[in-house]
Amino acid sequence: MHNSHPPTDDDHYALLVEHAMGRLSAASVDELDQHLTQCSACQEELKLIRGVVERLLESVPVVEPSPGLWERITARIHGIAPRPAAEAKPDVQVWHKWAEGSQSPDPRGFVFAMGEDPRDAASGWEPTGSDGVVSRRLFVDRAADRVTMLVRMDPGASYPAHRHGGDEDCFVLEGDLWVGDERLRRGDYQHADAGSIHPEQSTEGGCLLFLVSSLHDEILPASA
Repeated sequence: MHNSHPPTDDDHYALLVEHAMGRLSAASVDELDQHLTQCSACQEELKLIRGVVERLLESVPVVEPSPGLWERITARIHGIAPRPAAEAKPDVQVWHKWAEGSQSPDPRGFVFAMGEDPRDAASGWEPTGSDGVVSRRLFVDRAADRVTMLVRMDPGASYPAHRHGGDEDCFVLEGDLWVGDERLRRGDYQHADAGSIHPEQSTEGGCLLFLVSSLHDEILPASA
């Protein structure tokens, strides 16, 4: 057995690394294996490289593949464009799942919801299914079908058209809110009767709203 090239040959070293990592084609593996039977230098290098690769693999944490990974791989092999995975979005009316009250009342019969920073993930603000719209539970009375909450809308955000399941009262604390052709600003108030329909609402500069509404509003199709 003899060395057929200098041990420092960069091209052969690169091939050995690819071989150790299992990245060579079958034809290249056969050709390199034939060379290895006659080259002690490459045999020693391959042994060292495989040891490094094994140690690297042992140091990498095991991660479960994402759902649908195999289907995406199969589709790519067969040249089929995979269908984009549907993103799980919160309910537009996230308050549907809110429990009674915002927190346990104190012995005097009060419920308090202290002011918090909406940028704080633990502040109680929850995303809705409408981009740029978050809500914060203040009080829920399911027996009376009433929910009291704050709603914050980012600049340019909108909320879909809906039919009111009960009376609704809305007070604009900050910013602007378009309700159809009517523009509400800070300090403005609106009331909507049960059964009435709100068209899509939007804001140009963002807004903060105080709302008392029903738990059973109905979101309407975009064309409604």
